[in-house]
Amino acid sequence: MFRYCTVSIILAGSAATVWAQDETLDWVMKHATTAPATMPAAPAARATRPLTRPSQAQELSGNIKLSDGSTITGPITTTPSKPLRIWVEQQHEYIDVPLEEVRMIEASVLWERMEREWHFIASGSDVKEYTGRTYPARELQFTFTLQDGRKITGGTVTPLYVQQEKQQRLIVLPKRQKGEIGTELGSLLYPKVIEISGRSTP
Repeated sequence: MFRYCTVSIILAGSAATVWAQDETLDWVMKHATTAPATMPAAPAARATRPLTRPSQAQELSGNIKLSDGSTITGPITTTPSKPLRIWVEQQHEYIDVPLEEVRMIEASVLWERMEREWHFIASGSDVKEYTGRTYPARELQFTFTLQDGRKITGGTVTPLYVQQEKQQRLIVLPKRQKGEIGTELGSLLYPKVIEISGRSTP
């Protein structure tokens, strides 16, 4: 069974920051659905007490449908000994769920828009001006349907690893996304639906 744990959140000013400012987390968010796993997974949020039910490094088969309509199929794992950590805003607490207890994950877009790029007009100035360039940004939440039918909805930053032939691909469930300057919202991919069918065959 999953368990509840109450933690505090440290708010930061950066739009790409979820729980803490961290270069690895920023890299993961920007490369959420396009790059193989070449960077370490984002660190878990600070909890008031250690987890007592860690997720085992089980390999589960499944399908991941991306926002552009493409599908990735293969064995799915997450960070060894780490459950999926979900922040449930209504309850003001985290819920930890082992991956093997999840049947489906569905994304919901809270907002998405083209943001303007601003910069300071001069070194040491506190006045900013619009550069004329834009970038896509988005905030998501996810609904986790468990094997017993229960549902949990909230924000998360969770890495999933999908084995495809000889390459392991990193797919992140992001809370926030920020695209490259000059790109459009459609190019900022995210996992839309994840179906987990059970243990993969060795």
